[in-house]
Amino acid sequence: MSTRRHEPNPIVSVIIPGHNRPASLRETLAALRNQTISPKKYEVILIGFTGTSLKETADEGLRLAKHPFMYKEISTRWPDAKRNEGIRLARGEIIAFTDDDVIPAHDWVESFVKSFKRNPAAVGIEGYTDGDNTPLLSHATKNHAGGEYPACNIGFRRDLVKERGVRFDEAYHFFREDTDIAYQALRFGPIVFDSSVKIFHPTRAITPRSILNELGMIRGEIRLARKFPKSYSAKYGTIGRGGWIQSIFSWTVFVVAGMGAYLLSWMAIPAGIAILFLFRWIVSFRRRSSTFMEKIRVWFFTLLRDLAYPFFFSYFWFFIEKSKSVE
Repeated sequence: MSTRRHEPNPIVSVIIPGHNRPASLRETLAALRNQTISPKKYEVILIGFTGTSLKETADEGLRLAKHPFMYKEISTRWPDAKRNEGIRLARGEIIAFTDDDVIPAHDWVESFVKSFKRNPAAVGIEGYTDGDNTPLLSHATKNHAGGEYPACNIGFRRDLVKERGVRFDEAYHFFREDTDIAYQALRFGPIVFDSSVKIFHPTRAITPRSILNELGMIRGEIRLARKFPKSYSAKYGTIGRGGWIQSIFSWTVFVVAGMGAYLLSWMAIPAGIAILFLFRWIVSFRRRSSTFMEKIRVWFFTLLRDLAYPFFFSYFWFFIEKSKSVE
């Protein structure tokens, strides 16, 4: 464990779950070193996974940081458990969360302090997160109006997570665990959106194959909907609505094209492919830049995802996810 602690206790504890992305982590730590607030008033706690290659980056961050800094490894790669370990170690009155692939604004930490002072009734502050999702094979978190609660830019009061037991539900592992803790917090008071608390999420490249990872996110969707049915329904509507619409459409075209090829003409197959590609163009491709071959690869893996969706949803719904409502 790498650590340097200063006294007295800091005002803000910044918690980062490390995901074995040393290059982007260096940018995040550099942004956190150059904050407008005094380095004595905040600490950074980085939690990694045993066996990853973050130790060298963490030691570099320790050498360069003027603020208190701690790096600890735990035996899980999931961000929910890492953030909870950070909460356990945190000493600040404000517990702020971010990720290792974002760049906080130079006044990000100070903006949290000012925002909590302006909003004394708030249990949490949700910041403005910006990113560019224009490239088709990319991911960047955005939160311009609030109500999304991404864990890369949110903070809570110490008593909420230390004394009232509001923590990340480690059964999620990833996806919707940040929404879950926000819904927990909202039972004790408001979470205020503050556009002055800014973070930039650089565009992160993804592979077409990674689209299939979205099938694992179905479990988080189901868990959140079962635990917070009223909050989920008010925000998202019917559980898995978008996934089901795309899946039903894809399966309908798939079956009709197959029957048409068997009963009428093999031309039903290319006609079905054209319809499915046009549908994906309308849903995903129109406003995003990519080459034609990238569109073809994304279309293929997205079609696989849509066809597999009912089976994964049923598996998680009936056999895996057993959570009960807390509302």
